Amino acid sequence: MWGPDGPPDASPGAVVSFFGQRLWLLSLMAVAVGLSAGLVSDLIVFKREDHPGASFGLFVVPSVILGVVTVTWTRAVGVGLTAHVFVVLGHFLGARLTEHGQDSGEYGGWLALAFFLGPLLGYLGYLIRSRWKAPRAVATGFLVGLILCPFFFWQQGENYFAENMNSFTIAFDVLLMVMVLALCRGIVVRGVAVAVSVFLSWVVPVFPFLLLTLMVFIGGPE
Repeated sequence: MWGPDGPPDASPGAVVSFFGQRLWLLSLMAVAVGLSAGLVSDLIVFKREDHPGASFGLFVVPSVILGVVTVTWTRAVGVGLTAHVFVVLGHFLGARLTEHGQDSGEYGGWLALAFFLGPLLGYLGYLIRSRWKAPRAVATGFLVGLILCPFFFWQQGENYFAENMNSFTIAFDVLLMVMVLALCRGIVVRGVAVAVSVFLSWVVPVFPFLLLTLMVFIGGPE
């Protein structure tokens, strides 16, 4: 049941093959998509309502999408890193262009974190395409669980996250979670991925604990 979907020599697909022959284009897309996601999080979401509501999903999904379309895991790690670094830089630039300027010192911490988180997200995106069902389910659940973290704190009434979420942010991040699930093949596999994500972010809140620890270290919640 949890074995491979197809033979080891199965074709990776037209999109993956296309980018596999054009690494320069994939790298350019990592810069463009990452920078755009960071800017969108500030310039659109921040200006939508009175309270800032940066999309958490926009920090996760760019590296994942690019990881999905890479031909090897090593390239997935590279484009994941590139995309995540430019998400942080785009968010920094957007914060400078809005009234919701943030402490510049925080971005140094997020940039340092990007060198670990970016490659991880790219690799997990690569695993979403795996012909093995179990890695697909765990990778997808891990990613959806990350996006769910702020929802856990919001439901718990934790001030920092509750004040920085609004209806537009919530709807946007739910859409991003649905998109990540859609990238994973198989209805049963998606169901297991949802169960994994809820377990890691709600039942045994591993991700929220790690996120809160990082935020305190970087200088987020007071």
